[in-house]
Amino acid sequence: EVVARGWKKSFNKGEREETKSESLQETLAFPVRAYEKYNGFLGILGYDSHTKEPIFCSKSSIDTEFARNFERIFRESHNEVLPKLIETMIESNVCFAFEVIDPINDPHIIEYNHEHVVLLDVIERNIVFKNWNYERLCEFARSNKLLYKHLAKTFDNWGALKTFINEVDVYVDGDIEGYMIEDSNNFAFKLKSPYYSKWKMLRGMLQNMSKG
Repeated sequence: EVVARGWKKSFNKGEREETKSESLQETLAFPVRAYEKYNGFLGILGYDSHTKEPIFCSKSSIDTEFARNFERIFRESHNEVLPKLIETMIESNVCFAFEVIDPINDPHIIEYNHEHVVLLDVIERNIVFKNWNYERLCEFARSNKLLYKHLAKTFDNWGALKTFINEVDVYVDGDIEGYMIEDSNNFAFKLKSPYYSKWKMLRGMLQNMSKG
């Protein structure tokens, strides 16, 4: 039984051969969507039919500080809708992927002023990847008073997407980390803002110097 699952790992634009502009132009399936990327950690809410209990997971474990913080934040803010989510996981055989924002215990480069979770995806609990479309996700989130990922733009061709990428490359505001770009075949890559990339690099340098 698959109790919870996420996505295939995605990479930054230009980080791998398949995310370089030349490859993207040839392989992306349009329409392509750009979603705002949140600067937290991944929390996946799954279900175990043996124990009849929800499973709160981090990216790699069900028993880490991240998983425990995810459960705490979720229960403190959305415990009243947990029975509905459990019902949906049982009936539709799905799990829920969230971005977990924890500025107290897990601060990131992008600053947030309170703990919260953002629904990123609803994924079938199967080996083969299949998820709900964005419109269905939005409807479910709104009906259960959940925050959900923001769709920034939709692109019908490479020219429009390339213009957007060029605009982001000179984006200097510090409000967001960047964007997740997803095509119609569920291929995704990350588009980081220059602000985020610069400060992530500087943070890494500081950490290296602190270690000598």
